[in-house]
Amino acid sequence: MKKIQIDHIGIAVKEIESAMNIFTKYFAGTIGEREVYANFGLVSQMLNFNNAGLEIMEPMDENGLIGKFIKNYGEGLHHISIRVENIVEEIACLSKDGYKPIGEPIHIHRGNSPEKVVFLNPKQFNGILIELIEVEQKPCPSGMVKD
Repeated sequence: MKKIQIDHIGIAVKEIESAMNIFTKYFAGTIGEREVYANFGLVSQMLNFNNAGLEIMEPMDENGLIGKFIKNYGEGLHHISIRVENIVEEIACLSKDGYKPIGEPIHIHRGNSPEKVVFLNPKQFNGILIELIEVEQKPCPSGMVKD
Protein backbone atom coordinates (compact mmCIF):
# COMPACT_ATOMS: atom_id res chain seq x y z
CA MET A 1 0.00 0.00 0.00
CA LYS A 2 1.31 3.44 -0.94
CA LYS A 3 2.04 5.90 1.80
CA ILE A 4 0.08 9.01 0.79
CA GLN A 5 -1.20 11.79 3.04
CA ILE A 6 -2.52 15.32 2.90
CA ASP A 7 0.49 17.59 3.36
CA HIS A 8 -1.30 20.94 3.38
CA ILE A 9 -4.15 22.96 1.97
CA GLY A 10 -3.28 26.13 0.09
CA ILE A 11 -5.42 29.23 0.66
CA ALA A 12 -5.14 32.41 -1.42
CA VAL A 13 -5.62 35.60 0.61
CA LYS A 14 -5.15 39.30 0.06
CA GLU A 15 -3.29 39.70 3.34
CA ILE A 16 -1.42 36.97 5.26
CA GLU A 17 -1.45 38.52 8.73
CA SER A 18 -5.22 38.65 9.23
CA ALA A 19 -5.69 35.07 7.98
CA MET A 20 -2.79 33.90 10.14
CA ASN A 21 -4.34 35.52 13.21
CA ILE A 22 -7.65 33.70 12.67
CA PHE A 23 -6.07 30.28 12.24
CA THR A 24 -3.67 30.65 15.18
CA LYS A 25 -6.17 32.23 17.58
CA TYR A 26 -9.25 30.12 16.92
CA PHE A 27 -7.87 26.87 15.51
CA ALA A 28 -4.53 26.53 17.40
CA GLY A 29 -2.32 26.50 14.33
CA THR A 30 1.36 27.02 15.03
CA ILE A 31 3.44 29.30 12.87
CA GLY A 32 5.77 27.55 10.43
CA GLU A 33 8.06 28.76 7.68
CA ARG A 34 7.48 31.90 5.68
CA GLU A 35 8.88 31.87 2.17
CA VAL A 36 9.00 34.42 -0.61
CA TYR A 37 8.61 32.89 -4.06
CA ALA A 38 9.41 35.92 -6.20
CA ASN A 39 9.36 33.87 -9.42
CA PHE A 40 5.68 33.03 -8.72
CA GLY A 41 4.84 36.45 -7.28
CA LEU A 42 3.75 35.24 -3.84
CA VAL A 43 4.58 35.09 -0.16
CA SER A 44 3.76 31.80 1.56
CA GLN A 45 3.15 31.35 5.30
CA MET A 46 2.85 27.80 6.61
CA LEU A 47 0.67 27.06 9.63
CA ASN A 48 1.03 23.65 11.22
CA PHE A 49 -1.68 21.50 12.75
CA ASN A 50 -1.48 17.95 14.10
CA ASN A 51 -1.74 16.01 10.84
CA ALA A 52 -1.48 18.61 8.07
CA GLY A 53 -0.83 22.26 7.43
CA LEU A 54 -2.25 25.34 5.81
CA GLU A 55 -0.27 27.33 3.30
CA ILE A 56 -1.56 30.89 3.36
CA MET A 57 -0.49 32.66 0.18
CA GLU A 58 -0.48 36.41 -0.40
CA PRO A 59 0.19 37.98 -3.79
CA MET A 60 3.24 40.18 -4.20
CA ASP A 61 1.41 41.95 -7.01
CA GLU A 62 -1.73 41.49 -9.07
CA ASN A 63 0.14 39.89 -11.99
CA GLY A 64 1.63 37.03 -10.00
CA LEU A 65 0.16 33.57 -9.64
CA ILE A 66 -1.94 34.34 -6.53
CA GLY A 67 -2.75 37.89 -7.63
CA LYS A 68 -4.34 36.55 -10.81
CA PHE A 69 -6.11 33.79 -8.89
CA ILE A 70 -7.70 36.25 -6.44
CA LYS A 71 -8.66 38.59 -9.28
CA ASN A 72 -10.44 35.74 -11.11
CA TYR A 73 -11.86 33.68 -8.24
CA GLY A 74 -11.55 35.70 -5.03
CA GLU A 75 -9.92 34.58 -1.83
CA GLY A 76 -10.21 30.97 -0.75
CA LEU A 77 -9.12 27.43 -1.50
CA HIS A 78 -6.29 27.37 -4.01
CA HIS A 79 -5.00 23.79 -3.84
CA ILE A 80 -4.75 20.56 -1.88
CA SER A 81 -1.24 19.22 -1.52
CA ILE A 82 -0.79 15.47 -1.29
CA ARG A 83 2.51 14.07 -0.06
CA VAL A 84 3.76 11.08 -2.03
CA GLU A 85 6.83 8.89 -1.63
CA ASN A 86 7.91 9.08 -5.27
CA ILE A 87 6.51 11.82 -7.47
CA VAL A 88 7.79 10.29 -10.72
CA GLU A 89 6.03 6.98 -9.99
CA GLU A 90 2.79 8.78 -9.06
CA ILE A 91 2.84 10.77 -12.29
CA ALA A 92 3.42 7.57 -14.29
CA CYS A 93 0.53 5.84 -12.51
CA LEU A 94 -1.83 8.80 -13.06
CA SER A 95 -0.75 9.15 -16.70
CA LYS A 96 -1.74 5.54 -17.41
CA ASP A 97 -5.32 6.53 -16.56
CA GLY A 98 -5.22 9.72 -18.63
CA TYR A 99 -4.44 12.23 -15.85
CA LYS A 100 -1.77 14.68 -16.88
CA PRO A 101 0.35 17.00 -14.75
CA ILE A 102 0.65 20.68 -15.54
CA GLY A 103 4.29 20.79 -16.59
CA GLU A 104 7.19 18.86 -15.11
CA PRO A 105 8.03 18.50 -11.40
CA ILE A 106 10.00 21.45 -10.06
CA HIS A 107 12.39 21.63 -7.13
CA ILE A 108 11.62 24.10 -4.35
CA HIS A 109 12.74 24.64 -0.76
CA ARG A 110 10.30 25.12 2.10
CA GLY A 111 12.36 26.04 5.13
CA ASN A 112 15.26 23.62 5.06
CA SER A 113 13.33 20.88 3.23
CA PRO A 114 14.07 20.31 -0.44
CA GLU A 115 10.92 19.22 -2.25
CA LYS A 116 9.69 18.26 -5.69
CA VAL A 117 6.22 19.49 -6.63
CA VAL A 118 3.91 19.18 -9.60
CA PHE A 119 0.32 20.28 -10.09
CA LEU A 120 -2.51 18.29 -11.65
CA ASN A 121 -5.12 19.89 -13.88
CA PRO A 122 -8.21 20.92 -11.87
CA LYS A 123 -10.43 20.12 -14.87
CA GLN A 124 -9.61 16.45 -14.25
CA PHE A 125 -10.13 16.59 -10.46
CA ASN A 126 -13.59 18.07 -9.91
CA GLY A 127 -12.33 21.64 -10.17
CA ILE A 128 -9.68 21.20 -7.47
CA LEU A 129 -6.04 22.00 -8.16
CA ILE A 130 -4.01 19.09 -6.76
CA GLU A 131 -0.35 19.50 -5.86
CA LEU A 132 1.77 16.39 -5.51
CA ILE A 133 4.73 16.89 -3.22
CA GLU A 134 7.72 14.68 -2.51
CA VAL A 135 9.96 15.69 0.37
CA GLU A 136 13.42 14.74 -0.75
CA GLN A 137 15.71 12.92 1.62
CA LYS A 138 18.73 15.01 2.50
CA PRO A 139 22.09 13.22 2.58
CA CYS A 140 23.49 12.91 6.11
CA PRO A 141 26.87 14.43 6.92
CA SER A 142 29.88 12.08 6.95
CA GLY A 143 27.95 9.32 5.18
CA MET A 144 25.76 8.63 8.21
CA VAL A 145 22.55 6.77 7.48
CA LYS A 146 19.25 8.27 8.61
CA ASP A 147 16.53 6.02 10.04
